[in-house]
Amino acid sequence: MKIVYLLGVSNGWTMNNSIQELTAPRRWDSPQTCEMTGRLHGSKQFSLIGPVVRSVAVRLAHVQIHYSDYLGLFKKHFTDHLGDEYSAEELLFGEDGSDDIGANNSFFIRAEAHVYASLQALHALADNMSHVVYYALGWNLDQRLSLRDVSFHRILSQLNVGTQNGEPLDRLVSAFETLKSDPEFLALENAANHLKHHGGLPVSLGLTGENMEALEASLMEYKRLGVPQPSQPVLSRIERSHAAVAMFVFNAGTALNEALRLRLL
Repeated sequence: MKIVYLLGVSNGWTMNNSIQELTAPRRWDSPQTCEMTGRLHGSKQFSLIGPVVRSVAVRLAHVQIHYSDYLGLFKKHFTDHLGDEYSAEELLFGEDGSDDIGANNSFFIRAEAHVYASLQALHALADNMSHVVYYALGWNLDQRLSLRDVSFHRILSQLNVGTQNGEPLDRLVSAFETLKSDPEFLALENAANHLKHHGGLPVSLGLTGENMEALEASLMEYKRLGVPQPSQPVLSRIERSHAAVAMFVFNAGTALNEALRLRLL
């Protein structure tokens, strides 16, 4: 699904009406996760895992909100501020003395706010889900890992140790390994870490399509640890990252519940 704004030959800029929401993620039975955690480890552990489970659902909601707001911002800017009288060149590059230059600058800043928030929320979800696993398996109680060291990659490492020691955590390991090796997650990690440590990852506008008739927003190319990262269309980056992370949340949550049920037998 690509959201673009089309250049009409005689009617100026018109909007492609294919806008839609992100695909709703499959939900794992998170209340059951909390309930089984309480049965296994007591009421204090139940109170610890609840806010972390909530953070997973809230982060997914945040991504949807920012995605929808970004689409609305895109529509409003090009419909209300620029209008049909502008050529493609004026729309992309501005025109000296135009009152709309300020509006154009405001658009980029606000667009980046929504894009950055979406990417950062998606990236944080991997760590949020790792905290769910941490409390559900009681690793804070047996001091297997300190709270300050909990992260996606450290939890995966400990899950591998657990399976080597005979713990039935294979499906959890598989869910984590699948996300870790997914190129979409690697692209998300690179973008989110670049934003965190290096600041800007500007949104740019360009013409695309066979006849260069469509306007598309992209994240500009950048380098991560010296490795060039290509320019990426904004919407497909959010959509593909969302699909990968949402599937991870479902698979990891379902596998975690299976592991907890085995412990309760």
